[in-house]
Amino acid sequence: MRRVIQRSCVDYFSSLWKSTLREYYISKGFGYHFENLFEQLKENGLSVDKHRLENWMKPDSKTKFPMKKRDLVAIIKTVNHQELNKNIQNIISIKTEYSGRIIKAGVEFSEEINSYILSQEKGKMLSWLSENHIQQIIQKGAPMRTIKGIKKIEMEEVKNFEKELID
Repeated sequence: MRRVIQRSCVDYFSSLWKSTLREYYISKGFGYHFENLFEQLKENGLSVDKHRLENWMKPDSKTKFPMKKRDLVAIIKTVNHQELNKNIQNIISIKTEYSGRIIKAGVEFSEEINSYILSQEKGKMLSWLSENHIQQIIQKGAPMRTIKGIKKIEMEEVKNFEKELID
């Protein structure tokens, strides 16, 4: 049976890893620079760049969890915080389920947009958006393209093109 995650658990653990990371950095004191933290995290398996780490450390960061499990593990290993260590399996489980739900919701939203483009009918996700907002999303994500010309190609040309891609 699959465990259902609650928003409060997502928010709690999301806030916990970010706040302990910030606290760890601050606790190192004068002489310990961001570069030091970045290098220490890298040594423990961090895969993201400095800019991403800086964004995670901002108090107003909207990121719930790193995309990769290894980044979360690198942070937990580096900060060695009792609450994080005690809940590592729960955090990873919640992160995995949360990420899966976000991806699924994104795919469903994309499918609704495609369906709306074809039929002008709003699905469950689009029903709360105005026509103007939906049109803005379509213009940015799926702009109308004009076909300038159609050229008939022979199968041999397709095979040569495929071969070029492989080589």
